[in-house]
Amino acid sequence: NPAYQRKNGNREVFVILNMSADNVEFNIQGKEVEGQYKNVFTQSPQALMDGSRFALKAYDYLVFEK
Repeated sequence: NPAYQRKNGNREVFVILNMSADNVEFNIQGKEVEGQYKNVFTQSPQALMDGSRFALKAYDYLVFEK
């Protein structure tokens, strides 16, 4: 599952993509993504840490900003 993080000054986004026709579950790996984020679509807060678990439906995606 593709995931990427982009930083510009003090702004940061973390994007997770499920580009398959299958539902997927996975853990985020890496301390560089740790922190308090906000889901850009729902405005819900989300704490991310090394080992955070996600489940995405087919062709689903998540976008978080810090």
